[in-house]
Amino acid sequence: MKLFFYSPKHLENLAAIVRTLEVFGIKEIFIYDFYGVISSEHKKAYKRKLNKISAGSFQYLKFHKVSSPLTFIKNYSQRTIASVLKNENCYLPHFKFQKNDILIMGNETEGVPNEITNEADVLLKIPQTGKTESLNLATATGIFVYEYFKQTNFMTQFNDS
Repeated sequence: MKLFFYSPKHLENLAAIVRTLEVFGIKEIFIYDFYGVISSEHKKAYKRKLNKISAGSFQYLKFHKVSSPLTFIKNYSQRTIASVLKNENCYLPHFKFQKNDILIMGNETEGVPNEITNEADVLLKIPQTGKTESLNLATATGIFVYEYFKQTNFMTQFNDS
């Protein structure tokens, strides 16, 4: 599984995401960094805070900056899956991931833009029954990643046998 983050706005969220991804052994992500959240110019105290949130996971993950998200998605040779809030056709519990899928996660306020969802092969939704419109970006990412690894037999190494 590959992950592409479209223009995240909050580095604290990204730190939590990086921690989750590292726990599952994901080594790289693709990011369109419109808001410049990935910067080496953060103050020392802020870097310590991010390191604490991520449990030091930033050092284990490679970030590939994407300058043209639409071109990146159009040229991706495998299946592209966009996480969406509004979709009545494809819910996560009924979806089967493939090894080389790329999951597109939008930012915290606007989600994945229409220009990207229009190019995605699949629009995928986490079903919700509560009144709150959406999950936090880090939480949603964790749910998708866990489901991918559950489906691809990552969890079999933890079976009691």
